[in-house]
Amino acid sequence: MINDSDVLVNYKASEIKRLAKDAGITIEIENKKVVIPNDKEQIKVILGFLDEEAYKGPFFQNTFLANSKRKINK
Repeated sequence: MINDSDVLVNYKASEIKRLAKDAGITIEIENKKVVIPNDKEQIKVILGFLDEEAYKGPFFQNTFLANSKRKINK
């Protein structure tokens, strides 16, 4: 799903790192590429972020990882 969204094609690693930081997620970069860590929990968080499943709560600013997503029609 991450490949289908082209997020890794349309955004530079530095942009992804900045957006992740805004969401309360730490992403490392090496040679202009996102580094996927060895820790299973961190992998889940980073992949969830890249698939737009991570978000910051509006009230207490906690970072959450959703188990499903539904787009709200405006």
